[in-house]
Amino acid sequence: SSFILVITGQVESGYFPCTPSLYIRSSYHINSSAGWQKLTGEDALSTCCAIPNSGRFVVDLPLSATFRGTSPFRWPQIVFSCYGMDALGHDVCRGYGACPIPTVPGSHTREVPCFTPEASSSIQSLVGWITGRRPEFVDPGILVQEDGREVTKVKSQGVLQVKLNVMIRGTKQMGYDLFPSSLQRISEFPLPDFQPSESDNQKSQEPAAKV
Repeated sequence: SSFILVITGQVESGYFPCTPSLYIRSSYHINSSAGWQKLTGEDALSTCCAIPNSGRFVVDLPLSATFRGTSPFRWPQIVFSCYGMDALGHDVCRGYGACPIPTVPGSHTREVPCFTPEASSSIQSLVGWITGRRPEFVDPGILVQEDGREVTKVKSQGVLQVKLNVMIRGTKQMGYDLFPSSLQRISEFPLPDFQPSESDNQKSQEPAAKV
C-alpha cells in the first residue's frame, strides 16, 4: 500500500558573490497529511571557511534520506539554509533555497537558486544592517509551501549545485510507472494525424444556411 523513495548525494559547489564565508544546513520537508513519512535522514551541516573573490567554492555536504509515500502528491523537498559573516562580523542569513527531489530514478544534477527575504522599508533595512539582525524565516519550511509566498519580498544571493541519486521501489504495484525506460517507450509512440480531411475542408467552405 506504499512505495519507498531513497536518495543519496551531496552539495558539490556553489556561487555566492560578495560573501567572505559560508556554512550550509540541509533539512528534509514532507507533508504528512498527504501520506508521506520520513524513515531515515537527519539534518546535515557543512562549513565553508572562506570563499574566493570569484564567489565560486567547492563544498561537501552529504545528503541521504529514505521516505515512504502512498501518492506522488506533495513530493518531498530539500531545503537549504545558508549563513555567513557580514562586513561587521555579524552572523547573518545568506540565502534560502528549495530543491524538489526528482521523480525519476537515476542520477540528477540540480542548480538551486538561493535568496533572502528583504525588509519592508529602507529604515528597517539600515537598522538590520547595522545591528546584524536581518530578516529571516522563522521556519525555513515555508519555502515548500504555497501559502503566503506571493507577499514575501526576496533578493537573489547565489546558487548551489546539488547532485542526487534517486531510487524508487514499489510504484508499479500502485499503478505508477516512473522509470526512464518506460517513459522513453511512451515518447516513441507515433502521434495521430490531426490534418483535416478534404470532406472537412469542403464543409467549412460551404456557406451556412440562413434561417
